[in-house]
Amino acid sequence: MLNQSGQPNNLWGEALLTACYVHNRITSRVIPTSPYELWKGRKPNLDYLKVWGCVAYYRTPDPKRTKLGARANKSIFIGYAQNSKAYRLLDIDSGVVVESRDVEFFEDKFSKDEENSSHTTPTSTSQEILPPPPIVEEPRRSTRARIEKTFGDDFYSYLVEGTQKKVTR
Repeated sequence: MLNQSGQPNNLWGEALLTACYVHNRITSRVIPTSPYELWKGRKPNLDYLKVWGCVAYYRTPDPKRTKLGARANKSIFIGYAQNSKAYRLLDIDSGVVVESRDVEFFEDKFSKDEENSSHTTPTSTSQEILPPPPIVEEPRRSTRARIEKTFGDDFYSYLVEGTQKKVTR
């Protein structure tokens, strides 16, 4: 599971717990029923089983969501919660293990695939590609007619510079 998903070896414990969880819910050759069926007396629901290590997005809780922030966080599926019907996810950005039920899975995508596709190798060509020269444009002058503002005969404007003796009306 670790090799196929490309996850680091420090997640071996989570991989082992998930493998045991799935193993207890499938039938074997010796016994026609699953161990879960023997313990609980009913067949397990297998609809919620997901591919270990796949990319998943979990919903950001309302109290932690900001108005312009992301509504979902990118994570990696690492197992099933023990005491609730939730999934255990490893948040890629913060490295924190989160349990959530509001999850969207991309079972065909793994974080190693996205890392490999983001690192492209440059190809060498015989011609060097240069960027086009930047086009510098002069700021254009306004063609609007400028009109002096008059505030009427009752309004006086005073010059603030200089001393009081030099200021005239």
